Amino acid sequence: MSRLLAIVGPTGIGKTEVATAIARKLPAEIVAVDSMQVYRGMDIGTGKPPAALRSEIPHHGLDLVEPEEEFDVLRYVQAIKPVLEEIQSAGRRAVLVGGCGLYLKILLNGLCPAPGRDPELRERLIAEGKSAGSAALHARLQGVDPEAAQRIHPNDLRRIVRALEVYHLTGQPMTLWQRDTVPFLEGLQDCPVVGLTCER
Repeated sequence: MSRLLAIVGPTGIGKTEVATAIARKLPAEIVAVDSMQVYRGMDIGTGKPPAALRSEIPHHGLDLVEPEEEFDVLRYVQAIKPVLEEIQSAGRRAVLVGGCGLYLKILLNGLCPAPGRDPELRERLIAEGKSAGSAALHARLQGVDPEAAQRIHPNDLRRIVRALEVYHLTGQPMTLWQRDTVPFLEGLQDCPVVGLTCER
C-alpha cells in the first residue's frame, strides 16, 4: 500500500471529511495542498480545518506566511518537501489534500529547470497581449513552440506570456525545458490521486 494518497476537488466538496476519516483509520498525517490555506488568518472561505481537528491529527502546509507576503508554488514545495521527507523516513503515511491542481502537479511531478521570471520582459509581453490580443501572442508562440501552443488556450494570456518569456530568455522552447523536469522526492509520482465530485 502506498504511504501517500492525494484527495483533490473544489472547496466545500468534502475533502477534509474524507481525509480525516482516512487519517484516523490508517493513521496518517494531513498535508494541505492549497494556495490560500498557506496564509495566516485566512480561515473563512478557504476551507481551513478547525483548530480542534488540527490538534487531533497532525496537519502541515497551513499558515505558512502572512497575507501580504508573496508566495508561489516553488516556496510551497520548499516548505513541504522536508515535511514529506520526515513523514516518509519515520515510516508514517501522508494524505495530500487540496484544490490547487498546480501545487499538486508540481509537488508530485517536479518543476522544470526553466529560468525565473523577468519582470520587465513579462510586463512588455502582457502589455502587448492586452493591446494586440492574446490570440496574436498565441500565434507568435505557435511559431517558436508549437507543442506549447497546442496545449495552451489562445485566451490563456498568463501561460502564453510565460512560454514566450522562457523562449526569449533562453532561445529554447518551454516544452524542451519541461522534458528535463526532475521530481522533488522519489516515489511521489506513484501517489494515487482521488478526485471528489458531486452534482452541481
